[in-house]
Amino acid sequence: MKRTRLVQWLKAWSPLVAVVSIAPLVVAILGLTACVRHPVGDPEQSKVDPAYAGVWLTKNTDGEYSLLFLRPYDARTYFSSIFSYRSDNGRLTPTQRMNCKAWLTAIGGTKFLTLEPLNNEHFAGVGDQPPYLVGKIGLTDDTLHLRFVNGDQEPVKSANSSRALEAAIAKNINSDSLYGDEALVFRKADDKTLVKSVLEAFRPADTLEW
Repeated sequence: MKRTRLVQWLKAWSPLVAVVSIAPLVVAILGLTACVRHPVGDPEQSKVDPAYAGVWLTKNTDGEYSLLFLRPYDARTYFSSIFSYRSDNGRLTPTQRMNCKAWLTAIGGTKFLTLEPLNNEHFAGVGDQPPYLVGKIGLTDDTLHLRFVNGDQEPVKSANSSRALEAAIAKNINSDSLYGDEALVFRKADDKTLVKSVLEAFRPADTLEW
């Protein structure tokens, strides 16, 4: 998917994107064109790794933040939410939220995380199917690293099925050209007050959310 088309899709998906600068994780996705037409692996055959479960925080160089929730949904998949926001003297300003189904797949001995956006417009038949995001994932000293596959780079770009995409990744798994850029680095968000404040900032006023 071209950058311009993805921008249009994101704007249609979230009105916040049309009026604010796109948040750090989404900037990374757009800047790296880290979207692919097919997932890797089979979520029904996957297995949750509890080491990745939790709430993770990353800070971009421009001072924006993203909270990544990786919450086991069942024994095979995660429910993932990404909350991106600005913080100015303790005041939190939401900029983007994404909800995804996520699962792990081992390719060539390396773990990859597939994120499938859960888009209500597409489900209801009033919007396009969003792209998938596939990234190499790993843990080092309680730090989560996520490096997205570059969907605009061959041979990933021409992969016309999940099997073809997996083969392209396996063949180029150690090549920097497979990925868009350096890995995003997340650390555990241990500050419960911060996590609660971010969730409250994203909740519409006078709205009950379950």
